Amino acid sequence: MTDHTQVQLDIEVSIQRTFDKAKEIRPENTSRAYLSKQREFTDWCKRKRADDGETVSPGKLHLFLVEEVIGRERRIQRRDPSQKQVIGRSTVQAYTAAVVDLWNQQKRLKVNPHPNPRDDAVQQLLRNVQAEHEETRKKNFDYRGVGTLLDGYTTIMELKTIADFFWYKHRDCGVNLRNLVAFLLSHYSLMRGESVRAMELPDLHSVVLDREGVSECHALILVMRQGKTNQFGRLDVAACLRNREVSACPVGILGFYFFWRWHMEAEPFPSFEKSSDWYSIKLLKSGVNLSKELDYRVHKDNIKSVFTAVGLKTKAKTHVGRGSGARMAELGGAKHLSLVMGTAVDPTELQLQRAMPLLADRITALHQDLGSKMTRVHLLLGEQMEEITSLKQQLRDIMSARAELRLNARFDMDWPRTEELTHVPQDSHHGVIPAASPEVELPRTYKLSRGIVTTIDLWREWMEGLGGGPAVRVLESKWGASWCEGSERRFFNRRKVIIEAIEKRASLMEGGVTNKNLKWATEWLEEERQKRSKSLDWLSKNIREISS
Repeated sequence: MTDHTQVQLDIEVSIQRTFDKAKEIRPENTSRAYLSKQREFTDWCKRKRADDGETVSPGKLHLFLVEEVIGRERRIQRRDPSQKQVIGRSTVQAYTAAVVDLWNQQKRLKVNPHPNPRDDAVQQLLRNVQAEHEETRKKNFDYRGVGTLLDGYTTIMELKTIADFFWYKHRDCGVNLRNLVAFLLSHYSLMRGESVRAMELPDLHSVVLDREGVSECHALILVMRQGKTNQFGRLDVAACLRNREVSACPVGILGFYFFWRWHMEAEPFPSFEKSSDWYSIKLLKSGVNLSKELDYRVHKDNIKSVFTAVGLKTKAKTHVGRGSGARMAELGGAKHLSLVMGTAVDPTELQLQRAMPLLADRITALHQDLGSKMTRVHLLLGEQMEEITSLKQQLRDIMSARAELRLNARFDMDWPRTEELTHVPQDSHHGVIPAASPEVELPRTYKLSRGIVTTIDLWREWMEGLGGGPAVRVLESKWGASWCEGSERRFFNRRKVIIEAIEKRASLMEGGVTNKNLKWATEWLEEERQKRSKSLDWLSKNIREISS
């Protein structure tokens, strides 16, 4: 083996180890869900006796979804077994993602020559499932309160009812206290279930808040360096205070839970001499193993049974506190910024408040005054920047020949005379003259730019105008068909086909025809054009093929 061959082999082994490590550290739930679905795919390939075995290809993925997934009955029926229910959109998407992940593994091992299995046919199949999603939900009699105020709980009375259910269960008091702590921390700190289950003793501490009443006010601080959206150790912080509802007080319940563990169950009190003695102790332990976190299924089943018992419905189980807590805060008048977690407590600020409270108040007032003045300055600067950006865009339109160039001149000599010189750019990038003044009256005629090559610029010409010129939609609205006739009208109709396709695409999206959806539809159509390396003229003639 030559040195070059050995180096290449070492490189491939190193790369493969990197991907293997990434597979190991990804969320456990993702790995578990992918593995079972990938196993179904490989078993299906064996039954089909495919020539290429378990190799993933676009065609096999499409056939697998059609034969084994789409329209299949749910394996766990949610209600009356006599009412058969079929799997929905999210399950089909999960199967697709799992098989694509298997294709990625095979590709890295260089045993799969096929392109990405999510080809046009598979994407169209998924779009068909998406289109039939609402009908499927109706056939399954799915709960329609999902995502609304009916999903979970929204009042203090409902929160107290849930907490009381844990209190009045007479069996397994320690387990009930543990489950109640998990629920309340998820609610007050807006945490996902996996973040609560992963918490360890060193992730908790408290601070005393000054001037909060006669008795000391302790804020419970929770430090999170892990979670579904935090897999790389980012520092996130949540906090909660005591609650006047004793049965739903997170600080009080946590104290009862620790008391039960260390006094009633006789769990050894942790030694704080060394970090290794207590850093691995889980807040919500499982059984007698102090370093084993609460199992997901145990957590889920517990929340499910509680909500069934109190007569509430929720789609989320272990995440229910996060969603319902946020909705309760919003209904209570909390602003968006007050719900943002992750702001660390500044030790210097706390020290200043303790030492010189009056001075601290004065500095705070000065900061607020300065902040309001800076806000006004930023608004003024923002308006100026918008004008500058608009002017720069107009100049770029003229320099790139996308916009027509107009010069309005008035000669005041012995008699008043106004002449308008108009130059319609061809496919050229020469000659730059400032755009027309916005005070000029809307012209009766206008020639569409022949220098536009992208759908994005076409949309701008249609809706905003290029280089200070008029917007085509405004001309059409004001003058009707009289502003362009003959060959210019035919050119207009070809371009109009593209604009109508953008608006139709946006209307099919969630939310309908909004600025956000129109922008996405324009960019999507431009990507489709660039993929094929075609012109706008070709796009207008083949728009139905692309939009279907």
